[in-house]
Amino acid sequence: MTLDAIPFLTDVSIAVDAIEEKARDTEPGAVVSFQGVVRPDQTNRGLIQGLFYAVYSSMANEEMERISDEIRLKWPETCWVAQHRFGFIPVGETSLFLVVSSPERDDAFLVCQYILDQMKSRIPLWKKEVYSDGTSRWSCDQRETLLIADSVLMFPPS
Repeated sequence: MTLDAIPFLTDVSIAVDAIEEKARDTEPGAVVSFQGVVRPDQTNRGLIQGLFYAVYSSMANEEMERISDEIRLKWPETCWVAQHRFGFIPVGETSLFLVVSSPERDDAFLVCQYILDQMKSRIPLWKKEVYSDGTSRWSCDQRETLLIADSVLMFPPS
C-alpha cells in the first residue's frame, strides 16, 4: 500500500527525512530507499547547472495508481511512497525519492527495484539539461522523452 497524504508529483523540494519517517512508522523489518540526485555532469555542451522536468501529471498519477495496484497484488504487506519533482531542480537536489518498507528484506529490495523500473518505462516525464551558460537541451536519448511520442503515434489505432 502507498503511504497516505504524500503526492507523487511536487514542484517543491522533497522532504526526504519526513517521508522516510512515515515509512518507518509502519513498523517494518526493512526500509529501503532510493534518491535520484541531480549531479554536476560535464557534457559536450557544457557543465550542467540543473535539470528541468516536465510531466503529463494526470497520466503520471493514473499510471502510479496502476503500479500501486500491481504491488498490492504481488507484495501485499509492503508499504511504499514515491515522490518525483518537476520544474527546475538544481545540482545537488533530489529529483526522485522512493522508500519501501516491508516485513522482509528481500521484498523491500524487490519492490524498490520494481517501482523504479516501472516508473522509468511508464511515467510520462521529459528531462531538459540546463547548462551553466544558460542554454538548455531536451534529452532525446531517455525513455521518458519517447514514451508519450510512442503513445501519441499509436493512438488512435489505425
